[in-house]
Amino acid sequence: MIQQFQRRYVKEDEAATILGVPPREVRRLPGLLYCRVGPRTIRYDVVDLREYRLRMPPPSNTASMLAFIRECIARHPSDGGFIYFMRCQGIVKIGWSRQPPVRHRRFRSIIPFELTLIGFTPGSKAAEQEIHKRISPLRCGHLQEWFSPTPALTEAIEALCK
Repeated sequence: MIQQFQRRYVKEDEAATILGVPPREVRRLPGLLYCRVGPRTIRYDVVDLREYRLRMPPPSNTASMLAFIRECIARHPSDGGFIYFMRCQGIVKIGWSRQPPVRHRRFRSIIPFELTLIGFTPGSKAAEQEIHKRISPLRCGHLQEWFSPTPALTEAIEALCK
């Protein structure tokens, strides 16, 4: 174990996943994490590690995007609601609702374009917000929950909602 962070422990293998390096390249000391990247050794404050991950660019392939979304959902247990995915005019909405089909009908009544409910999966509001933070570079302008669908995002959503 490295150090407690937000009532949860960050392990060396989890840190390696966050940083994108093999686990054998990660070493720890109290409060610090050392990661060897090629000839350099980089020092991270363990408390900043999760924030570092949220500033990383969104996953670029389907497998890593799907793994990221599943990890967010697993980290934040469902609170009786669902994370839903809708498509409209070539962009994707990622939101949270207790009743996604009802939310879809409400959106269809106010949006004058074709709106498709791609699917939904059990998840919490916190998981939805973490997904939004990580894929924020894909956000469509000022629209908070609407994102440009990359092939990785589209395929990950379809695999998740099967």
